[in-house]
Amino acid sequence: MHPVMVQVFDSGDLSPLANAAIAVHGNQTLLAQSKAGSDGVQVVSFLYRTGTWVIITASQRDYLTSSVPWHASRLPC
Repeated sequence: MHPVMVQVFDSGDLSPLANAAIAVHGNQTLLAQSKAGSDGVQVVSFLYRTGTWVIITASQRDYLTSSVPWHASRLPC
């Protein structure tokens, strides 16, 4: 497992979005899920290889769900 820090924020005023649901999908499979902390940050751990793309999605009630593609160019030390 490799850790990835995810930060979730309100796109309007850039304030942290506490307790947002975070999901990581790869190859149409749920790889990890968690909830952001009170500061909008959460470290999510999942298996990945360099160059493999995943989709990180954040959602919270009364907000639009947002997804971003992500990949690692190298594995963490």
